[in-house]
Amino acid sequence: MGRLGVPSNLPVELSTFVGRADDLERGARLLGESRLVAFTGAGGCGKTRLARQVAARVAERFPGGVWWVELASLADGALVTDRVARTLGLQAGETEAVVDYLAGSAALLLLDNCEHLVEGVAEFVTAVLRGAGLIRVLATSRHPLGVEGETTWRVPSLAVPPQAADPATWDRFDAVRLFLERARQVRSEVALTPAVAQICRRLDGIPLALELAAARVGGVAIDRLVDELDDRFRLLTGGSRAGLARHRTLLASVEWSYELLDSHERVLLRRLGVFAGGWTVEAARQVAGFAPLDPAGVLDLLGRLVDKSLAQLDDSGRYWLLETIRAYARTRAAGAGEMSTVAGRHLAWAADFAHRLEKDVERAAPEYLDLVERELPNIRAALDYAAGAPDPGHDGLRLMAALAFFWTQRGYAAEGADYSLRVLAGDPTAPPALRARARWAGAYDRFYSFDFDRATAEANTALEEAREAGDEATQGRCWHVLAAATFMVDPGASRPLFGSSLELARASGDRWAEADSLQFLGFSHLLQHRPTPAGELLARSGAMADEMGNAFQQAWQHIAFGTARADAGELADGARELRTGIGIARRVGDPAVEIWGCSCWALVELLRGNVAELRAIADSMDRPGRPLGETGAKVLDALRLIAADIDHAAAALCSLGELLLTSNDPPDGARMILLGATLALRAGDRAEARAAAGRSLAGCEQLGSALAGACRVFLARLDRRDGVAAEQQAYAGLAEITDAGLWAEVPDALELLGGFAIDSGSFAEGARLLAAATALHERMGQRCWIAGEVERDHSRAVAELGDDFPRIATEGQQLDGPAAVAYARRARGERRRPSFGWDSLTPTELEVVRLAAAGLTNPAIGERLFISRGTVKTHLLHVFAKLGVHTRAELAAAAIRHGLG
Repeated sequence: MGRLGVPSNLPVELSTFVGRADDLERGARLLGESRLVAFTGAGGCGKTRLARQVAARVAERFPGGVWWVELASLADGALVTDRVARTLGLQAGETEAVVDYLAGSAALLLLDNCEHLVEGVAEFVTAVLRGAGLIRVLATSRHPLGVEGETTWRVPSLAVPPQAADPATWDRFDAVRLFLERARQVRSEVALTPAVAQICRRLDGIPLALELAAARVGGVAIDRLVDELDDRFRLLTGGSRAGLARHRTLLASVEWSYELLDSHERVLLRRLGVFAGGWTVEAARQVAGFAPLDPAGVLDLLGRLVDKSLAQLDDSGRYWLLETIRAYARTRAAGAGEMSTVAGRHLAWAADFAHRLEKDVERAAPEYLDLVERELPNIRAALDYAAGAPDPGHDGLRLMAALAFFWTQRGYAAEGADYSLRVLAGDPTAPPALRARARWAGAYDRFYSFDFDRATAEANTALEEAREAGDEATQGRCWHVLAAATFMVDPGASRPLFGSSLELARASGDRWAEADSLQFLGFSHLLQHRPTPAGELLARSGAMADEMGNAFQQAWQHIAFGTARADAGELADGARELRTGIGIARRVGDPAVEIWGCSCWALVELLRGNVAELRAIADSMDRPGRPLGETGAKVLDALRLIAADIDHAAAALCSLGELLLTSNDPPDGARMILLGATLALRAGDRAEARAAAGRSLAGCEQLGSALAGACRVFLARLDRRDGVAAEQQAYAGLAEITDAGLWAEVPDALELLGGFAIDSGSFAEGARLLAAATALHERMGQRCWIAGEVERDHSRAVAELGDDFPRIATEGQQLDGPAAVAYARRARGERRRPSFGWDSLTPTELEVVRLAAAGLTNPAIGERLFISRGTVKTHLLHVFAKLGVHTRAELAAAAIRHGLG
């Protein structure tokens, strides 16, 4: 009786068995369900060790014994029966004698390493299963036995930590545990580092490879070992001398499997090494299906390679090679002199694949972007080849031209731009039109990597090539990149450039470029915080994006609409639009749009006072496997910091604003810094508040942004003791924000102007303005972050007005935004104003002049300013007298000279 409680010859293992708890359970269950179970898998994947461990676990089920029969050393399938007989202690080597011996015995036969003797093993097993009804057989083989009733299970490699796995979880993966245990037997101080996780991934979790690699740590540093894996077959040698010869080196293990293939299987395997990350049947036919192979026979050959554990097949019908097998296949292809031919066909296949999907990628259809993403390893391999080898079909440039949008939409913009330059350098004789299109693609991606200088340089070169080729569509797209790069530093200067893009897009029928140029023109106004002129342009571009079903443009569109509505004071609608745009961006997979959208959304929620929502926004950005890059990570961390302590968040908000102001989102950066100034003032730090407002003002002035008006209002609040000068600055700021339609900033301005009125003794005027501001805050769903300062003015007005205050406040509450602004300008009166000249005009008189110079009639002016036509006439009479003019024509000319026309 053996150590297992039943007769057995299972060897005592000299090393510990690591992991595979689920695999042990599955193996034991399969043996309970089937009389013949075959563990298959690639060489070195651990079939033998797992099978012996499973056999030991279930030994008590087999009182007739558990018998391990090692077949690797046999060269002839006819000797299988004899080897089994000798293992059982029988003298006769005939199948009938073995069957008779086993008849009536509940025993388990473990037939190990059957792949080179499949026919002989199959014949023997069939006879035993038919003649000995209680017998069960567990076989290990690199491919199935093909016996009726056989249950085949492909033994997986050990689990490895995914690229995005938390380092704290690495030691939960069996591959890491095995490597560390074996490595520490060689050098006890080996630690779990990123290099260890990388070794496990690069070796596909293959136990043999991991053990061979671990054996090398005595003489090779772990970090160096990672680099040396590029030549894994030279490195991974020196296995146990007690083991099989083919398990003493990684190369011997793989060569053993290769030698068992027929000639056509060998040809296909070595050609498949060109694929990175897997392939479809159609791709294999196009790339590998040439003489001596028939494309029609590739599917059958693939099935045979899968059966022999040299190729893998997933549930989606996609094939792939373990990286170790792929490295061996490429070596074999090079030895056969086929590598350049196969790589060229692979490049042509990739270009054809991308070309077929070009229009679907252009419209950012998520399902088609997913198809491209799945083939990204192959695309990278093809482009690497194109950059360094002759490309007579110009397939590398075709591939780049077709994928311009993919790189940006999936967050790989810098990579795509770099590939463009490399492939262009490798194909200097391509036709100008193709070079222009591929170079435009790189310039477009360069813009979305925020390298505007290089984007401009590349777009200018592409424009010249497109002109040489007479390609209007590509010329239009080049102007689009030039305009976009200018847009980020000078929105106003970008508009004529977008006009050139629009003209060429319409002439060439390029609907994408037309819609995107219109959208950017709308953005150019939003960048300057001018939602009113942005609206019409965005409506037109949005209709085109919806018509084309372009998800990328739709994501930007909703975020732009959300920003415009929030700027206009429609905060709830703005937040809803922003959430819609962010949702589309996430479906597309575009991190840049998502980051921008989340920054805008966070701003809107801060304006609404929904601080807790910032943490939810951050949590929604923090998704495993989808890194957002350095900027995205900083945005995420800042939002959590601000949400955690809003009372001390001024510095964090200003830091986040500075990041955005100086990178890819200047308008939201400027607004965040201004909001940081507001929180600093709320916390009582007037020096920090002044510095932040000054920084925001500088950024706004550089952009030509109307938010500068809000900065001036804020600085006027800090300078309130200066009286008239500060009040004049506040009125100038109010005019700037209202002219731009920036109504979200109006309530704060009205509150300050109400305070100035109270300071001058005009308590009723001040009370009306304070009440109007409070009502506007409420209608907009906006929080007043400096309510303490406003409350002091409110208390002064209540104390002075007494019982009249409720009536006066009600009058103020009934004013909408335009009416409240008009009232503020009228009510300012004649305080500290000269009698003649432009400085003598009241704000209302200045507004009447501006509207009259624009050609409006008195009734139209009255309707605009909420005053009667008689009042308009009176204002004009006062203006004529103060300016010394006598007719509307003279007034209009004077207004133009003064900058009001």
